[in-house]
Amino acid sequence: AATTTLSPGANISSAVEAASNGDTIQLNPGDYYPAVTGAWSDANSFGITKAVKIIGLGTSPDQVRLHGGSGVDYAVKIMPYIYAYTYLGVTPVPHIGNPSFATLKNLTVDTGQGGILIFDPLFSTRLTDVTIKDVVIQTAMAGGSFGVLLENTDRIVIDNATVTSYQSGFQLINANETLIMNSTVTNTGTEGAAGLGVFGGAGNIMVGNTIGTVKANPALDSGYSFAAGGVVFYNSQANRFENNTVQGHRDDG
Repeated sequence: AATTTLSPGANISSAVEAASNGDTIQLNPGDYYPAVTGAWSDANSFGITKAVKIIGLGTSPDQVRLHGGSGVDYAVKIMPYIYAYTYLGVTPVPHIGNPSFATLKNLTVDTGQGGILIFDPLFSTRLTDVTIKDVVIQTAMAGGSFGVLLENTDRIVIDNATVTSYQSGFQLINANETLIMNSTVTNTGTEGAAGLGVFGGAGNIMVGNTIGTVKANPALDSGYSFAAGGVVFYNSQANRFENNTVQGHRDDG
């Protein structure tokens, strides 16, 4: 596997397209902005479309910052898409990237309405075994997107993530065997947005997390981390929720 090192100004999505599964893309400290490529047409988000490792080289996550566009739904999209064609005679043969087994580590994701999306909206495959580690997500802009959205996924690992978002911090939809650990949701910004929402799926594990912030004045009916419940499980089974702290919620924990 190869290792490529980028500096601010480089096109991360283009580097992913040029990489092979298993390669590592290192990011020198600084600010990175999304850009289109020959295949990736979203100028406001970063496309992580192969099983690559993207690792910030700063001494802390805040030294490498991925800035999504202001109007984008998610700043980082971990999803398959067609990145090239070859031709068998006159018949185009698509090359489809699959980001299962990708890693995102030691960086900050900000701007945009939402932070990180792991989902396949094009081919309806289930993405698996993606790792998000030592990441800060700051997406408090008003909109309908979440800090992290996992939809139709298996065995995603989120370790030591810190999320501040407008909608719910972590939203799992039909996700199985997710592991969220050592992570924090500081607060959300709108009515009904919980720290963690789990809808459908099974076998998810949440351990050692802090959901919410202690109210400055417990006597006041204001200053909540979540104008909702702190954690919501709905139509989901065989999950494990252990050694977590849930606080600062207005409604049931």
